[in-house]
Amino acid sequence: MATAIDLESTRDSFYAEVRGLANAQFESESYRRILALPLTLERARVYVLQKGFWNLNRRDCWAFAQALSPMDVKALIWDHELDELKGNDARGVEDHYSLQIRQAATIGLTREDFENELPADETLTCIYAWIHLCKDSPWLKSVAACAALEVSNSSDWVDEGGMSYRWGKKQEAELGIPYDKQVNAKEHAEVDVEHGNLLCKVAVAHCDAPEKFDLLGVTVVAGNHRPKQGAEYMLHVMELMNSADIPLYIGAQSPLVFSAKKARRQEEQWGKLGFQGAFEAPVEIEPPFGGEVSKIRLRKENAVS
Repeated sequence: MATAIDLESTRDSFYAEVRGLANAQFESESYRRILALPLTLERARVYVLQKGFWNLNRRDCWAFAQALSPMDVKALIWDHELDELKGNDARGVEDHYSLQIRQAATIGLTREDFENELPADETLTCIYAWIHLCKDSPWLKSVAACAALEVSNSSDWVDEGGMSYRWGKKQEAELGIPYDKQVNAKEHAEVDVEHGNLLCKVAVAHCDAPEKFDLLGVTVVAGNHRPKQGAEYMLHVMELMNSADIPLYIGAQSPLVFSAKKARRQEEQWGKLGFQGAFEAPVEIEPPFGGEVSKIRLRKENAVS
């Protein structure tokens, strides 16, 4: 009998992992830097105007995730996006882009400022990366990527409040703008508590039924890392899923089309490659970020032997 995945017993582990990752984000160098940067009116304006592009990009990304998803998940995303695109008539709240523009008036910005702003190169890079992630991934990955941002903005998941709350408090402390006057920050700090639960609703509906799965094994091939390093990451995931009985095998040791020889030719033509993935020199196996080496190990056989 093939192995079935029983995720019911690992639900709490999943929630704990999500909570840990959401909180760890605020300990990263990038988040520490932006939240520690002394805030001036000019810096706040640059941040808010560029964030306007990111806000519009969220709507595109959720649309791609919704298009890829099964019907029940489409409905969850529809409910989520109603708040963003239409607002909440019962509470008298307009759509969230307009809400952002209204809050921007507290730092001297107008709708025309948003309309005339051009995206910075860094902003465009992030926007295109997010579109690629949400448009060209399997639906679960696309939804998880979008929902992760809601989780990291939810005070239910992040111990000291999400980014909207923290940025609002930063503007209050450093620019003297009362938090209650920051209508966009205040609204997102509230609604993203519920929005942050979307990921868990999807997990319960689609990753919690053993009869849906009949898994013979898992294979890992060369990609961003050499196969054994990729296997270490996968073993960590399987450990979190309480699925140590599922066999994990090494597949292809190198890409089937591209080759190290072609990579060397590219370097001769274009200069040294900044990232070589499976062609990097062998290194000692490293555990996942902030973790330990998995207690379960690889099967000795190859996937093709």
